[in-house]
Amino acid sequence: MRVTRLHPKRIMIAMLLLIAIVNFLSFHISITGETVSYFRDGTSQVTLIGNYHQNIREDPQLYFETDYSYFLRLQLQDNIKFGAALKQVAGDYFNARQGYNESYLDSLPLVHRNISDLTPPACKDIAMYPSSPARVSVIIVFHNEILSLVLRTVYSVIEAIPPHNFHEMILVDDGSDLMEYTDLQKVQQITESFSVQVKYHRFEENKGLIASRRFACESATGDVVLVLDSHMEVKSGFIEPLLAITDQSYNTIAAPIIHFVENKESTKVWAMGYPCYLGFDRYFKWLSVCNKTVTSQGDPRPFPVPLISGGAFVATKRFLSEIDYFGLGMEGWGDENVDISLKTWMCGSQLLSVPCSQVLHHNAHRSVKNLADRRKAPHACHNAALISKSYFPEDVFQDFASHCHLNIYRGLEGYDFGVYDHVVRANRELIRRNNCTRDYGWMRRNLMPSVESYDGETLIFHTLKLGERCVMFRGPDQKSEWTAVLEECRAMSVEKSARLTIWKDLRAEKGYCLDWGFSPVMRFKACHRQGGNQMTVYEEGQVKDFSRNWCLVRYFENSSLGLGLCRGSQNSSKKSYEVPKFHFGTVYNSK
Repeated sequence: MRVTRLHPKRIMIAMLLLIAIVNFLSFHISITGETVSYFRDGTSQVTLIGNYHQNIREDPQLYFETDYSYFLRLQLQDNIKFGAALKQVAGDYFNARQGYNESYLDSLPLVHRNISDLTPPACKDIAMYPSSPARVSVIIVFHNEILSLVLRTVYSVIEAIPPHNFHEMILVDDGSDLMEYTDLQKVQQITESFSVQVKYHRFEENKGLIASRRFACESATGDVVLVLDSHMEVKSGFIEPLLAITDQSYNTIAAPIIHFVENKESTKVWAMGYPCYLGFDRYFKWLSVCNKTVTSQGDPRPFPVPLISGGAFVATKRFLSEIDYFGLGMEGWGDENVDISLKTWMCGSQLLSVPCSQVLHHNAHRSVKNLADRRKAPHACHNAALISKSYFPEDVFQDFASHCHLNIYRGLEGYDFGVYDHVVRANRELIRRNNCTRDYGWMRRNLMPSVESYDGETLIFHTLKLGERCVMFRGPDQKSEWTAVLEECRAMSVEKSARLTIWKDLRAEKGYCLDWGFSPVMRFKACHRQGGNQMTVYEEGQVKDFSRNWCLVRYFENSSLGLGLCRGSQNSSKKSYEVPKFHFGTVYNSK
Protein backbone atom coordinates (compact mmCIF):
# COMPACT_ATOMS: atom_id res chain seq x y z
CA MET A 1 0.00 0.00 0.00
CA ARG A 2 1.38 3.36 -0.99
CA VAL A 3 1.57 5.94 1.77
CA THR A 4 1.43 9.59 0.76
CA ARG A 5 3.62 11.82 2.87
CA LEU A 6 2.43 15.37 3.29
CA HIS A 7 5.01 18.11 2.86
CA PRO A 8 5.61 20.04 6.13
CA LYS A 9 5.01 23.35 4.35
CA ARG A 10 1.57 22.17 3.19
CA ILE A 11 0.71 21.16 6.74
CA MET A 12 1.67 24.63 7.97
CA ILE A 13 -0.40 26.32 5.29
CA ALA A 14 -3.39 24.13 6.15
CA MET A 15 -3.11 24.98 9.85
CA LEU A 16 -2.84 28.69 9.08
CA LEU A 17 -5.97 28.46 6.98
CA LEU A 18 -7.78 26.58 9.75
CA ILE A 19 -6.89 29.21 12.32
CA ALA A 20 -7.97 31.98 9.94
CA ILE A 21 -11.31 30.25 9.22
CA VAL A 22 -12.06 29.66 12.89
CA ASN A 23 -11.16 33.25 13.75
CA PHE A 24 -13.27 34.60 10.92
CA LEU A 25 -16.33 32.48 11.70
CA SER A 26 -16.30 33.07 15.44
CA PHE A 27 -15.57 36.76 15.06
CA HIS A 28 -18.24 37.12 12.40
CA ILE A 29 -20.79 35.45 14.67
CA SER A 30 -19.68 37.61 17.60
CA ILE A 31 -20.41 40.87 15.78
CA THR A 32 -23.65 39.83 14.12
CA GLY A 33 -26.55 41.29 16.03
CA GLU A 34 -29.01 38.82 14.55
CA THR A 35 -27.51 35.76 16.20
CA VAL A 36 -26.08 37.11 19.44
CA SER A 37 -27.48 39.53 21.96
CA TYR A 38 -25.59 40.67 25.00
CA PHE A 39 -26.15 42.78 28.06
CA ARG A 40 -24.24 43.91 31.14
CA ASP A 41 -25.69 43.30 34.58
CA GLY A 42 -25.02 44.98 37.89
CA THR A 43 -22.11 42.71 38.81
CA SER A 44 -20.02 43.60 35.79
CA GLN A 45 -20.63 40.21 34.19
CA VAL A 46 -21.62 39.69 30.60
CA THR A 47 -24.22 37.13 29.55
CA LEU A 48 -23.78 35.91 25.96
CA ILE A 49 -26.86 34.36 24.40
CA GLY A 50 -27.02 32.95 20.91
CA ASN A 51 -26.03 30.22 18.52
CA TYR A 52 -22.32 30.59 19.28
CA HIS A 53 -22.39 29.79 22.99
CA GLN A 54 -24.04 30.69 26.25
CA ASN A 55 -21.83 31.49 29.16
CA ILE A 56 -21.44 33.76 32.19
CA ARG A 57 -17.94 35.06 32.82
CA GLU A 58 -16.21 36.60 35.78
CA ASP A 59 -14.21 39.03 33.65
CA PRO A 60 -14.58 42.68 34.69
CA GLN A 61 -15.13 45.29 32.04
CA LEU A 62 -12.34 47.88 31.86
CA TYR A 63 -13.17 51.55 32.20
CA PHE A 64 -12.25 52.35 28.60
CA GLU A 65 -14.19 49.45 27.08
CA THR A 66 -17.61 50.01 25.59
CA ASP A 67 -20.04 47.11 25.84
CA TYR A 68 -19.28 46.37 22.22
CA SER A 69 -15.47 46.35 22.60
CA TYR A 70 -15.82 44.33 25.82
CA PHE A 71 -17.84 41.72 23.99
CA LEU A 72 -15.29 41.61 21.14
CA ARG A 73 -12.46 41.08 23.62
CA LEU A 74 -14.20 38.14 25.26
CA GLN A 75 -14.71 36.50 21.89
CA LEU A 76 -11.18 37.28 20.77
CA GLN A 77 -9.70 35.75 23.92
CA ASP A 78 -11.45 32.48 23.07
CA ASN A 79 -10.18 32.60 19.51
CA ILE A 80 -6.60 33.29 20.55
CA LYS A 81 -6.58 30.48 23.12
CA PHE A 82 -8.03 28.07 20.58
CA GLY A 83 -5.32 29.12 18.14
CA ALA A 84 -2.71 28.57 20.85
CA ALA A 85 -3.56 24.88 20.92
CA LEU A 86 -3.18 24.62 17.15
CA LYS A 87 0.09 26.54 17.23
CA GLN A 88 1.45 24.15 19.84
CA VAL A 89 0.95 21.28 17.39
CA ALA A 90 2.90 23.18 14.72
CA GLY A 91 5.31 24.75 17.20
CA ASP A 92 8.46 24.81 15.08
CA TYR A 93 6.86 26.92 12.37
CA PHE A 94 5.21 29.45 14.68
CA ASN A 95 8.21 29.67 17.01
CA ALA A 96 10.39 30.56 14.02
CA ARG A 97 8.15 33.27 12.54
CA GLN A 98 9.27 36.04 14.87
CA GLY A 99 11.33 34.09 17.38
CA TYR A 100 8.52 33.85 19.94
CA ASN A 101 6.91 30.83 21.54
CA GLU A 102 3.55 31.84 20.10
CA SER A 103 1.49 29.08 21.66
CA TYR A 104 2.72 30.08 25.12
CA LEU A 105 2.14 33.79 24.58
CA ASP A 106 -1.34 33.18 23.16
CA SER A 107 -2.25 31.11 26.22
CA LEU A 108 -1.67 34.09 28.54
CA PRO A 109 -4.63 36.33 29.46
CA LEU A 110 -4.95 39.56 27.51
CA VAL A 111 -5.81 41.59 30.63
CA HIS A 112 -5.39 41.44 34.39
CA ARG A 113 -2.01 39.69 34.20
CA ASN A 114 -0.41 39.24 37.60
CA ILE A 115 2.92 40.94 36.95
CA SER A 116 5.45 41.02 39.78
CA ASP A 117 6.30 44.44 41.18
CA LEU A 118 10.07 44.70 40.78
CA THR A 119 10.48 48.30 41.95
CA PRO A 120 12.43 49.14 45.14
CA PRO A 121 10.35 49.06 48.35
CA ALA A 122 10.61 52.84 48.71
CA CYS A 123 8.63 53.24 45.48
CA LYS A 124 5.49 51.52 46.76
CA ASP A 125 3.92 54.70 48.14
CA ILE A 126 2.33 56.22 45.05
CA ALA A 127 1.36 59.25 47.15
CA MET A 128 4.97 60.41 46.90
CA TYR A 129 4.18 61.56 43.36
CA PRO A 130 1.83 64.54 42.97
CA SER A 131 -1.01 64.23 40.48
CA SER A 132 0.28 65.32 37.09
CA PRO A 133 -1.83 67.47 34.74
CA ALA A 134 0.07 66.22 31.67
CA ARG A 135 -1.89 64.68 28.80
CA VAL A 136 -0.07 61.58 27.53
CA SER A 137 0.13 60.42 23.91
CA VAL A 138 1.15 56.75 23.70
CA ILE A 139 3.10 55.68 20.59
CA ILE A 140 3.16 52.00 19.57
CA VAL A 141 4.46 50.78 16.21
CA PHE A 142 4.23 47.15 15.09
CA HIS A 143 5.17 45.07 12.08
CA ASN A 144 4.29 41.38 11.71
CA GLU A 145 3.82 41.23 15.47
CA ILE A 146 1.98 38.52 17.37
CA LEU A 147 -1.61 39.70 17.92
CA SER A 148 -1.73 38.71 21.59
CA LEU A 149 1.50 40.66 22.25
CA VAL A 150 0.15 43.83 20.63
CA LEU A 151 -3.17 43.65 22.45
CA ARG A 152 -1.58 42.85 25.80
CA THR A 153 0.63 45.93 25.37
CA VAL A 154 -2.36 48.10 24.45
CA TYR A 155 -4.59 46.92 27.28
CA SER A 156 -1.96 47.05 30.02
CA VAL A 157 -0.81 50.56 29.05
CA ILE A 158 -4.28 52.14 28.87
CA GLU A 159 -5.34 50.43 32.09
CA ALA A 160 -2.18 51.57 33.93
CA ILE A 161 -2.31 55.26 32.94
CA PRO A 162 -4.71 57.34 35.08
CA PRO A 163 -7.74 58.36 32.99
CA HIS A 164 -7.10 62.07 33.48
CA ASN A 165 -3.58 61.62 32.05
CA PHE A 166 -4.48 59.42 29.09
CA HIS A 167 -4.97 61.64 26.04
CA GLU A 168 -4.58 59.33 23.06
CA MET A 169 -2.89 56.22 21.72
CA ILE A 170 -1.41 56.20 18.23
CA LEU A 171 -1.06 52.72 16.75
CA VAL A 172 0.93 52.34 13.54
CA ASP A 173 0.88 49.13 11.53
CA ASP A 174 4.13 49.44 9.59
CA GLY A 175 3.18 47.40 6.54
CA SER A 176 2.45 44.05 8.20
CA ASP A 177 1.95 41.09 5.86
CA LEU A 178 -1.77 40.59 6.35
CA MET A 179 -1.74 37.47 4.18
CA GLU A 180 0.25 35.66 6.88
CA TYR A 181 -0.68 37.75 9.92
CA THR A 182 -4.38 37.96 9.11
CA ASP A 183 -5.47 38.47 12.71
CA LEU A 184 -3.65 41.81 12.96
CA GLN A 185 -6.60 43.34 11.12
CA LYS A 186 -8.54 43.00 14.38
CA VAL A 187 -6.31 45.52 16.16
CA GLN A 188 -8.07 48.41 14.46
CA GLN A 189 -11.55 46.98 14.90
CA ILE A 190 -11.32 46.42 18.63
CA THR A 191 -9.29 49.51 19.61
CA GLU A 192 -11.37 51.99 17.62
CA SER A 193 -14.42 50.87 19.60
CA PHE A 194 -12.83 51.94 22.91
CA SER A 195 -14.30 54.92 24.73
CA VAL A 196 -10.83 56.54 24.86
CA GLN A 197 -9.14 57.97 21.79
CA VAL A 198 -7.11 55.46 19.77
CA LYS A 199 -5.80 56.55 16.38
CA TYR A 200 -4.91 53.72 14.02
CA HIS A 201 -2.74 54.19 10.93
CA ARG A 202 -1.50 51.57 8.50
CA PHE A 203 1.29 51.90 5.95
CA GLU A 204 0.73 49.59 3.00
CA GLU A 205 4.51 49.24 2.62
CA ASN A 206 7.03 48.79 5.39
CA LYS A 207 8.55 52.20 6.17
CA GLY A 208 10.81 50.99 8.97
CA LEU A 209 10.44 51.42 12.72
CA ILE A 210 12.26 54.76 12.83
CA ALA A 211 10.17 56.45 10.11
CA SER A 212 6.90 55.07 11.51
CA ARG A 213 7.72 56.07 15.09
CA ARG A 214 8.79 59.54 13.96
CA PHE A 215 5.52 59.92 12.03
CA ALA A 216 3.52 58.97 15.12
CA CYS A 217 5.44 61.36 17.39
CA GLU A 218 4.92 64.22 14.95
CA SER A 219 1.20 63.41 14.89
CA ALA A 220 0.85 63.35 18.68
CA THR A 221 -1.21 66.14 20.26
CA GLY A 222 -0.59 65.43 23.95
CA ASP A 223 1.74 67.31 26.30
CA VAL A 224 3.92 64.24 26.82
CA VAL A 225 4.84 61.40 24.47
CA LEU A 226 5.30 57.85 25.78
CA VAL A 227 7.14 55.65 23.26
CA LEU A 228 6.89 51.89 23.75
CA ASP A 229 7.70 48.73 21.81
CA SER A 230 4.72 46.61 20.81
CA HIS A 231 5.70 43.64 23.00
CA MET A 232 5.70 45.11 26.48
CA GLU A 233 3.62 45.00 29.65
CA VAL A 234 3.29 47.57 32.41
CA LYS A 235 1.72 47.85 35.85
CA SER A 236 -0.28 50.66 37.44
CA GLY A 237 2.10 53.22 38.90
CA PHE A 238 4.73 53.06 36.15
CA ILE A 239 3.85 56.40 34.53
CA GLU A 240 3.66 58.65 37.64
CA PRO A 241 7.45 58.65 38.38
CA LEU A 242 8.16 59.49 34.73
CA LEU A 243 5.64 62.35 34.59
CA ALA A 244 7.03 63.75 37.85
CA ILE A 245 10.31 64.32 36.03
CA THR A 246 8.93 65.81 32.81
CA ASP A 247 6.60 68.06 34.85
CA GLN A 248 9.62 69.54 36.63
CA SER A 249 11.84 69.82 33.54
CA TYR A 250 10.31 69.84 30.08
CA ASN A 251 13.64 69.10 28.37
CA THR A 252 14.56 66.02 30.43
CA ILE A 253 13.86 62.58 28.96
CA ALA A 254 12.85 59.94 31.52
CA ALA A 255 13.27 56.20 30.93
CA PRO A 256 11.90 53.28 32.95
CA ILE A 257 13.93 50.25 33.96
CA ILE A 258 13.35 47.51 31.39
CA HIS A 259 13.08 43.92 32.59
CA PHE A 260 13.58 41.42 29.80
CA VAL A 261 11.49 38.28 30.10
CA GLU A 262 11.67 34.93 28.37
CA ASN A 263 8.77 34.01 26.14
CA LYS A 264 8.79 30.40 27.39
CA GLU A 265 8.05 31.34 30.96
CA SER A 266 7.26 34.55 32.75
CA THR A 267 10.56 35.04 34.55
CA LYS A 268 12.95 37.96 34.65
CA VAL A 269 16.09 37.53 32.58
CA TRP A 270 17.95 40.73 33.34
CA ALA A 271 17.23 44.38 33.94
CA MET A 272 18.61 47.21 31.83
CA GLY A 273 18.99 50.52 33.60
CA TYR A 274 19.42 49.59 37.26
CA PRO A 275 22.01 49.53 38.55
CA CYS A 276 23.49 48.89 35.08
CA TYR A 277 22.51 50.79 31.96
CA LEU A 278 23.34 51.35 28.31
CA GLY A 279 26.52 53.15 27.38
CA PHE A 280 28.38 53.65 24.11
CA ASP A 281 31.81 54.29 22.68
CA ARG A 282 32.97 56.27 19.66
CA TYR A 283 31.84 53.41 17.39
CA PHE A 284 28.35 53.39 18.97
CA LYS A 285 28.75 49.95 20.40
CA TRP A 286 26.12 49.44 23.07
CA LEU A 287 27.74 48.53 26.34
CA SER A 288 26.33 47.58 29.71
CA VAL A 289 27.79 49.87 32.36
CA CYS A 290 27.20 49.63 36.10
CA ASN A 291 26.34 52.81 37.95
CA LYS A 292 28.81 53.37 40.77
CA THR A 293 26.61 56.01 42.43
CA VAL A 294 23.79 53.52 43.08
CA THR A 295 24.78 51.72 46.24
CA SER A 296 22.07 49.08 46.09
CA GLN A 297 19.09 48.00 44.07
CA GLY A 298 16.88 49.49 46.76
CA ASP A 299 17.86 53.07 45.88
CA PRO A 300 14.80 54.73 44.27
CA ARG A 301 16.52 57.92 43.10
CA PRO A 302 16.62 58.67 39.36
CA PHE A 303 20.13 58.93 37.96
CA PRO A 304 21.63 60.23 34.68
CA VAL A 305 22.58 57.78 31.93
CA PRO A 306 24.43 58.41 28.65
CA LEU A 307 22.01 56.42 26.51
CA ILE A 308 18.37 55.33 26.60
CA SER A 309 16.63 52.46 24.86
CA GLY A 310 14.46 53.50 21.93
CA GLY A 311 11.70 51.16 23.08
CA ALA A 312 10.63 52.81 26.35
CA PHE A 313 10.92 56.51 27.24
CA VAL A 314 8.87 59.61 28.04
CA ALA A 315 9.55 63.08 26.64
CA THR A 316 7.52 66.24 26.31
CA LYS A 317 6.12 67.04 22.89
CA ARG A 318 7.67 70.51 23.16
CA PHE A 319 11.18 69.19 23.65
CA LEU A 320 10.88 66.55 20.93
CA SER A 321 9.77 69.27 18.53
CA GLU A 322 12.71 71.49 19.51
CA ILE A 323 15.29 68.77 18.76
CA ASP A 324 13.41 67.60 15.63
CA TYR A 325 12.47 64.26 17.18
CA PHE A 326 14.94 61.54 16.14
CA GLY A 327 16.28 59.50 13.25
CA LEU A 328 16.16 62.07 10.44
CA GLY A 329 17.31 60.28 7.26
CA MET A 330 17.76 56.95 9.05
CA GLU A 331 16.57 53.67 7.63
CA GLY A 332 14.98 50.53 9.10
CA TRP A 333 15.60 50.43 12.84
CA GLY A 334 18.51 50.90 15.16
CA ASP A 335 20.54 53.80 16.60
CA GLU A 336 17.66 56.27 16.63
CA ASN A 337 18.04 56.06 20.41
CA VAL A 338 21.67 57.17 20.05
CA ASP A 339 20.54 60.12 17.92
CA ILE A 340 17.99 61.39 20.46
CA SER A 341 20.35 60.69 23.37
CA LEU A 342 23.21 62.70 21.86
CA LYS A 343 20.99 65.65 20.89
CA THR A 344 19.52 65.71 24.39
CA TRP A 345 22.91 65.88 26.10
CA MET A 346 24.48 68.21 23.52
CA CYS A 347 21.66 70.74 23.96
CA GLY A 348 22.14 71.04 27.71
CA SER A 349 19.49 68.57 28.80
CA GLN A 350 19.75 65.15 30.40
CA LEU A 351 18.51 61.56 30.34
CA LEU A 352 17.36 60.01 33.59
CA SER A 353 16.85 56.35 34.42
CA VAL A 354 13.96 56.00 36.89
CA PRO A 355 14.09 52.98 39.27
CA CYS A 356 10.50 53.54 40.46
CA SER A 357 9.19 53.00 36.93
CA GLN A 358 9.72 49.50 35.55
CA VAL A 359 8.31 47.71 32.49
CA LEU A 360 8.47 44.20 31.05
CA HIS A 361 9.84 43.51 27.57
CA HIS A 362 9.15 40.16 25.87
CA ASN A 363 12.34 38.92 24.23
CA ALA A 364 12.29 37.16 20.88
CA HIS A 365 14.65 34.18 20.62
CA ARG A 366 16.04 34.78 17.20
CA SER A 367 18.77 32.56 15.81
CA VAL A 368 22.43 33.47 15.87
CA LYS A 369 22.34 33.76 12.08
CA ASN A 370 19.44 36.20 12.17
CA LEU A 371 21.16 38.33 14.79
CA ALA A 372 24.35 38.41 12.76
CA ASP A 373 22.52 39.21 9.51
CA ARG A 374 20.60 42.06 11.11
CA ARG A 375 23.76 43.59 12.49
CA LYS A 376 25.41 43.37 9.08
CA ALA A 377 22.40 44.94 7.35
CA PRO A 378 23.40 48.13 5.50
CA HIS A 379 21.01 50.33 7.47
CA ALA A 380 22.73 49.42 10.76
CA CYS A 381 26.00 50.95 9.64
CA HIS A 382 24.29 53.70 7.67
CA ASN A 383 22.36 55.02 10.67
CA ALA A 384 25.38 55.07 12.96
CA ALA A 385 27.49 56.72 10.26
CA LEU A 386 24.91 59.49 9.83
CA ILE A 387 25.13 60.24 13.55
CA SER A 388 28.93 60.27 13.53
CA LYS A 389 29.11 62.50 10.45
CA SER A 390 26.49 64.91 11.85
CA TYR A 391 27.83 65.43 15.37
CA PHE A 392 31.46 64.31 15.48
CA PRO A 393 34.63 65.83 13.96
CA GLU A 394 35.63 64.63 10.50
CA ASP A 395 38.63 62.61 11.70
CA VAL A 396 36.40 60.77 14.19
CA PHE A 397 33.88 60.03 11.43
CA GLN A 398 36.60 58.72 9.10
CA ASP A 399 37.84 56.45 11.87
CA PHE A 400 34.27 55.26 12.44
CA ALA A 401 33.72 54.63 8.72
CA SER A 402 36.87 52.53 8.55
CA HIS A 403 35.88 50.58 11.66
CA CYS A 404 32.33 50.07 10.45
CA HIS A 405 33.51 48.77 7.08
CA LEU A 406 36.16 46.43 8.43
CA ASN A 407 34.32 45.02 11.41
CA ILE A 408 30.94 43.53 12.21
CA TYR A 409 28.73 45.77 10.06
CA ARG A 410 30.46 45.51 6.66
CA GLY A 411 27.78 47.85 5.43
CA LEU A 412 29.48 50.93 3.94
CA GLU A 413 30.45 49.36 0.64
CA GLY A 414 28.95 51.37 -2.19
CA TYR A 415 27.45 54.00 0.09
CA ASP A 416 27.65 57.56 -1.19
CA PHE A 417 27.21 59.80 1.82
CA GLY A 418 26.96 62.79 -0.46
CA VAL A 419 23.35 61.74 -1.00
CA TYR A 420 22.74 62.41 2.70
CA ASP A 421 24.52 65.76 2.92
CA HIS A 422 21.16 67.50 3.37
CA VAL A 423 20.50 65.35 6.46
CA VAL A 424 23.93 66.15 7.91
CA ARG A 425 23.40 69.87 7.23
CA ALA A 426 19.96 69.76 8.86
CA ASN A 427 21.33 68.07 11.98
CA ARG A 428 24.21 70.53 12.27
CA GLU A 429 21.85 73.48 11.76
CA LEU A 430 19.62 72.14 14.52
CA ILE A 431 22.59 72.04 16.91
CA ARG A 432 23.57 75.61 15.95
CA ARG A 433 20.02 76.98 16.16
CA ASN A 434 19.45 75.56 19.64
CA ASN A 435 22.82 76.83 20.91
CA CYS A 436 23.93 73.31 21.76
CA THR A 437 27.43 73.93 23.07
CA ARG A 438 28.35 70.47 24.30
CA ASP A 439 30.64 69.20 21.57
CA TYR A 440 32.42 65.90 20.94
CA GLY A 441 35.11 66.79 23.47
CA TRP A 442 32.45 67.25 26.15
CA MET A 443 30.88 63.90 25.28
CA ARG A 444 34.26 62.18 25.46
CA ARG A 445 34.86 63.62 28.91
CA ASN A 446 31.38 63.18 30.37
CA LEU A 447 29.58 60.34 28.57
CA MET A 448 32.07 57.93 27.07
CA PRO A 449 34.63 57.67 29.92
CA SER A 450 32.04 55.85 32.00
CA VAL A 451 32.37 53.09 29.44
CA GLU A 452 35.90 53.32 28.15
CA SER A 453 37.47 53.54 31.61
CA TYR A 454 36.68 49.84 31.88
CA ASP A 455 39.52 49.31 29.40
CA GLY A 456 41.90 50.81 31.95
CA GLU A 457 42.46 50.17 35.61
CA THR A 458 40.26 48.25 38.03
CA LEU A 459 38.53 46.23 35.32
CA ILE A 460 36.85 43.32 37.06
CA PHE A 461 37.10 39.97 35.31
CA HIS A 462 35.35 36.81 36.48
CA THR A 463 37.72 33.91 35.84
CA LEU A 464 36.01 30.67 34.84
CA LYS A 465 36.88 27.73 37.10
CA LEU A 466 35.99 24.05 37.36
CA GLY A 467 36.74 22.76 40.81
CA GLU A 468 40.11 24.15 41.84
CA ARG A 469 41.37 24.50 38.28
CA CYS A 470 40.96 27.39 35.87
CA VAL A 471 39.74 27.22 32.27
CA MET A 472 42.20 28.38 29.65
CA PHE A 473 41.60 28.86 25.93
CA ARG A 474 44.48 28.04 23.56
CA GLY A 475 44.62 29.08 19.96
CA PRO A 476 44.33 29.67 17.20
CA ASP A 477 46.27 26.78 15.67
CA GLN A 478 47.16 26.37 12.00
CA LYS A 479 43.54 25.42 11.27
CA SER A 480 42.30 28.54 13.11
CA GLU A 481 40.80 26.31 15.79
CA TRP A 482 40.84 26.76 19.55
CA THR A 483 40.89 24.34 22.44
CA ALA A 484 39.91 24.68 26.09
CA VAL A 485 42.01 23.11 28.84
CA LEU A 486 42.14 23.08 32.65
CA GLU A 487 45.26 24.31 34.42
CA GLU A 488 46.34 25.19 37.91
CA CYS A 489 45.13 28.71 38.58
CA ARG A 490 48.35 29.88 40.18
CA ALA A 491 50.26 29.03 37.02
CA MET A 492 48.15 31.28 34.87
CA SER A 493 48.16 34.99 34.20
CA VAL A 494 44.89 36.88 34.12
CA GLU A 495 45.29 37.60 30.40
CA LYS A 496 45.40 33.90 29.50
CA SER A 497 42.45 32.72 31.59
CA ALA A 498 38.90 32.33 30.31
CA ARG A 499 37.00 35.33 31.63
CA LEU A 500 33.36 36.35 31.73
CA THR A 501 33.37 40.14 31.38
CA ILE A 502 30.90 42.95 32.10
CA TRP A 503 29.88 42.73 28.43
CA LYS A 504 28.55 39.19 29.00
CA ASP A 505 31.09 37.58 26.68
CA LEU A 506 33.55 34.76 27.40
CA ARG A 507 36.95 36.16 26.61
CA ALA A 508 40.30 34.61 25.78
CA GLU A 509 43.55 36.52 25.37
CA LYS A 510 44.34 39.22 22.77
CA GLY A 511 40.77 40.51 22.50
CA TYR A 512 39.20 37.27 21.23
CA CYS A 513 35.76 36.11 22.41
CA LEU A 514 33.94 32.80 22.14
CA ASP A 515 31.63 33.04 19.11
CA TRP A 516 28.83 30.54 19.68
CA GLY A 517 27.51 28.63 16.67
CA PHE A 518 25.43 25.61 15.74
CA SER A 519 28.29 23.12 15.98
CA PRO A 520 30.71 21.69 18.55
CA VAL A 521 33.60 23.56 16.88
CA MET A 522 35.03 26.18 19.21
CA ARG A 523 35.47 29.45 17.31
CA PHE A 524 36.81 32.77 18.54
CA LYS A 525 36.46 36.16 16.88
CA ALA A 526 37.37 39.72 17.76
CA CYS A 527 35.27 40.85 20.71
CA HIS A 528 32.55 43.27 19.61
CA ARG A 529 30.82 43.78 23.00
CA GLN A 530 27.34 43.71 21.45
CA GLY A 531 26.08 40.39 22.75
CA GLY A 532 24.29 38.36 20.09
CA ASN A 533 26.42 35.45 18.97
CA GLN A 534 29.04 36.35 21.60
CA MET A 535 26.62 36.64 24.51
CA THR A 536 27.39 34.07 27.19
CA VAL A 537 24.84 33.16 29.85
CA TYR A 538 25.76 31.71 33.24
CA GLU A 539 22.86 29.79 34.82
CA GLU A 540 23.04 27.40 37.77
CA GLY A 541 26.68 26.66 37.11
CA GLN A 542 26.25 26.03 33.39
CA VAL A 543 27.92 28.20 30.74
CA LYS A 544 25.56 28.62 27.77
CA ASP A 545 25.01 30.60 24.60
CA PHE A 546 22.28 33.23 24.56
CA SER A 547 19.67 30.79 23.20
CA ARG A 548 20.53 28.33 25.99
CA ASN A 549 20.91 25.45 23.54
CA TRP A 550 24.72 25.05 23.57
CA CYS A 551 26.88 24.61 26.65
CA LEU A 552 30.53 24.39 27.61
CA VAL A 553 30.99 20.64 28.29
CA ARG A 554 33.66 18.22 29.55
CA TYR A 555 34.44 15.03 27.63
CA PHE A 556 34.72 11.80 29.61
CA GLU A 557 37.47 10.48 27.33
CA ASN A 558 40.25 12.89 28.30
CA SER A 559 38.57 15.47 30.54
CA SER A 560 39.08 18.12 27.86
CA LEU A 561 36.51 20.86 27.33
CA GLY A 562 34.39 21.59 24.28
CA LEU A 563 30.94 22.63 23.12
CA GLY A 564 27.84 20.44 23.11
CA LEU A 565 24.08 20.56 23.28
CA CYS A 566 22.94 21.34 26.82
CA ARG A 567 20.44 18.49 26.77
CA GLY A 568 22.69 16.03 25.00
CA SER A 569 25.34 13.56 26.07
CA GLN A 570 27.20 12.89 22.79
CA ASN A 571 28.50 15.06 19.99
CA SER A 572 28.51 14.26 16.27
CA SER A 573 31.74 12.26 16.71
CA LYS A 574 30.06 10.04 19.34
CA LYS A 575 32.21 11.47 22.10
CA SER A 576 30.36 11.32 25.40
CA TYR A 577 30.32 14.37 27.62
CA GLU A 578 28.76 15.93 30.68
CA VAL A 579 27.62 19.49 31.34
CA PRO A 580 29.57 20.35 34.50
CA LYS A 581 28.89 23.16 36.92
CA PHE A 582 31.51 25.88 36.67
CA HIS A 583 32.06 28.74 39.05
CA PHE A 584 33.84 32.07 38.88
CA GLY A 585 36.64 33.68 40.79
CA THR A 586 37.03 37.46 40.72
CA VAL A 587 40.37 38.90 39.69
CA TYR A 588 41.46 42.42 38.91
CA ASN A 589 43.37 43.49 35.86
CA SER A 590 45.48 46.63 36.17
CA LYS A 591 47.27 48.00 33.16
